[in-house]
Amino acid sequence: MAATDMTMQDHLRDLLNAGEFRLALGRAHAALSDQPGNGDLWYLAAAAAQQLGAAELAMNFSLQAVALLPDNAAAHAQLGALCLLQGDPKAAVRCYRQASVLQPRDAAHHAGLGLALWTLRDLPAAEQALQTARRLNPKEAVPRNLLGVVQDAMGNKDAALATWQALAKSAPHYLPARVNLMSTYMARRDYPRALRSCEHAIRLNPQDDDLLTTRIYLKKKMADWSAHDDFRAWRADRATCGKPADPWSLLALADDPAAARQQARAHADSFATLRHRPQPRPADGRIRLGYVTSDVMDHATLHLLTGVLEHHDPSRFEVHLIALNAPDNAAITRRAVAATRVHHLNGQTDDQILDLLRGLHLDIAVDLKGFTQDARPQLFCAGIAPVQINYLGYPGTLSGSGWDYLIADSVLIPPDWRGCYDEAVIYLPDSYQPTDNRRAVPPLTTSRADHGLPDTAVVLFCFNDPYKLSPREFDIWAALLRDNQNTVLWLLASNPWAEQNLRREAAARGLDRNRLIFAPKVPQQAHLERQQHADLFLDSFNYTAHTTASDALWMGLPVLTLQGRQFAARVSASLLTAAGLPDLIAGSVDDYQAKARDLLRNPARLRALRGRVLAARDTSPLFDTARYTRKLEAGYATTVARCRAGLPPQDIRP
Repeated sequence: MAATDMTMQDHLRDLLNAGEFRLALGRAHAALSDQPGNGDLWYLAAAAAQQLGAAELAMNFSLQAVALLPDNAAAHAQLGALCLLQGDPKAAVRCYRQASVLQPRDAAHHAGLGLALWTLRDLPAAEQALQTARRLNPKEAVPRNLLGVVQDAMGNKDAALATWQALAKSAPHYLPARVNLMSTYMARRDYPRALRSCEHAIRLNPQDDDLLTTRIYLKKKMADWSAHDDFRAWRADRATCGKPADPWSLLALADDPAAARQQARAHADSFATLRHRPQPRPADGRIRLGYVTSDVMDHATLHLLTGVLEHHDPSRFEVHLIALNAPDNAAITRRAVAATRVHHLNGQTDDQILDLLRGLHLDIAVDLKGFTQDARPQLFCAGIAPVQINYLGYPGTLSGSGWDYLIADSVLIPPDWRGCYDEAVIYLPDSYQPTDNRRAVPPLTTSRADHGLPDTAVVLFCFNDPYKLSPREFDIWAALLRDNQNTVLWLLASNPWAEQNLRREAAARGLDRNRLIFAPKVPQQAHLERQQHADLFLDSFNYTAHTTASDALWMGLPVLTLQGRQFAARVSASLLTAAGLPDLIAGSVDDYQAKARDLLRNPARLRALRGRVLAARDTSPLFDTARYTRKLEAGYATTVARCRAGLPPQDIRP
């Protein structure tokens, strides 16, 4: 069809509006051969090329348009958008700034400027530009949502919450606002509001796996065990779901290593590999080792690992600690920082972090987060070091191409389940989990009454997060309480909704609600001290105690566990084996219940067992940090040697 009484520009705009991008590009190209000085044609040709994914062609056309139309704000804005797509946010800022000067009342130019500045992590300037965009066009949802993102990144949490609340009210069908509200409420541990936001988001996108599994996770955090029904329904309908789900949120729902692997693989595949791995360095005396984490603070991971950081052999290893968070000033943080070369990367983009880490020329990058909260798996998928290792943070396989090795032990990954772990395995000889034998053993300075515990009762306890608990183990605990009236159950007070629900579950099983006693979260030393008032730790099943079990054993408390099938369900068994306490590992649910009953009926045996646990602190491999570190270093050295020799990863037993 030829343009008749309409101009060529109008004709091209009609083609673009109709989605006829290839036809529009052809006709624009033909017209430009006759009118090479027509900036509007270059602009429209760039728009068509962009829609066709011809980024380089679109950029060339757009540059011509700006050269011919230096006072045209739309041309500068188009070039800014293309610069962003090409990964040049600095050029995009220049373009959008010029567009906003030429057309200061156009909200879209300020919104584009805000996006470019956000990409550069110039947060104050990005917020200013996005506030201007909101003022000029308060109905446009996308820049308002980004404004909340920027405010949140700046630490203005209340402002971000207010921005998303207002956006959700004015644009109730705008999904990102609901998702960001959900995440914000989760970060604030306001789980009921997070769940309501999640439910609203699911109504907008009912097939989103992340939303469906987040709903399950939120219910579990509140000990709302309808989550298990939701999980069974979700898994039965799994074929209809599209987006890969967060595998970490599902570990406590089922003890299924094959399913855990499948979920991890789907999640890992969602992170595109952006670059090739760095080539191995020639040997020059020391191995450059980088631990990557967002937990450089008073966190369980750092409490476990700091002893290893201090025991690393400086003549053989140059140890770097890559802090993706803003470190706090806790005593454990100061120890970890003093033992390593620390790189503070909080607030930087993935590309900035990748450039810095590649500049360190690491031999090994160790991922201490995996798929847990605040993880950055995309960094490992992009490639940080020649050898990349999954360690400590995520209890299971990460499955993707970003990780060569997984640190474990023969209890965690027995031969029957080896096929459910895609990485090569570094099998440490005792337990995979490090401990810090330099930490203090606090003396007993409180009384049971200080913690609301009866003076003469047998105190059964489980300080696992309520997220890990399920009706299976709770049924057994309730039966133990019913059959042994001089007992109480001491649980962690994670949040008030979990406390209410657990008390309700106890009452439904014929128990006085007051036989459940809840311990508030306290600093680490106080947490260790108070455990001395307990008698027996009863472990959860699908996702056992990890650091919590190590803490209890350090303080001389017996831990009774059920050895499950998946990594997360075998960690306590790994610790007990290394501590020389295999008799506290049950092989079945019936065995778990029988062992607990036997200990409650034999107080002398329980007291003797406590003496064995205390002795293990000084004599067992579990708490020999120096031995552990040497074995870990041997594993590290073998991975580097194989890589330098051009050999693929394989299982290692240092």
